[in-house]
Amino acid sequence: MVSHILLVFPSWFRVRVWTTTDVIGVEVGGALKNIYAIGAGIVEGAGFGYNPTAMLVTRGCSEMKKLAVCLGARSETLSGLSGIGDLMLTCFGPASRNRTVGVRIGRGEKLSDITASMREVAEGVPTLLAARRLAEKLGMLDRVPLLVVRRIATLWLRVFCR
Repeated sequence: MVSHILLVFPSWFRVRVWTTTDVIGVEVGGALKNIYAIGAGIVEGAGFGYNPTAMLVTRGCSEMKKLAVCLGARSETLSGLSGIGDLMLTCFGPASRNRTVGVRIGRGEKLSDITASMREVAEGVPTLLAARRLAEKLGMLDRVPLLVVRRIATLWLRVFCR
């Protein structure tokens, strides 16, 4: 069983594997984090600094949890490695494709030029509008202020989907 596997590299280095049965939480968190990574990249690329980026990512943690729980996920899943942990890596890691798209948008590049120059897909690009539609369908844009998703989607629609 995977939950009982302990990998040992050198004898002093151990990797622990955490498991979950919350498939909804893992999948929703894994999709939504890409939206926030694009937003964090935009803030960085525009040169706004660390405080606005920290605000955006912190709000992202809260929004991800609210939307995922509304879909049937467990709150603690989004508070753990597959939620906050994955979000932090994707928003701040230099290898993040979604963060890179955001940085380049923040520097003024066109989305079409960015996606044409990339060899891999930045999943947050198609996920953003899908997440907004889902939040609207669930009535969450009125009940729960998904401010980051709403604002990034508004910018997206205004700039890229004319």
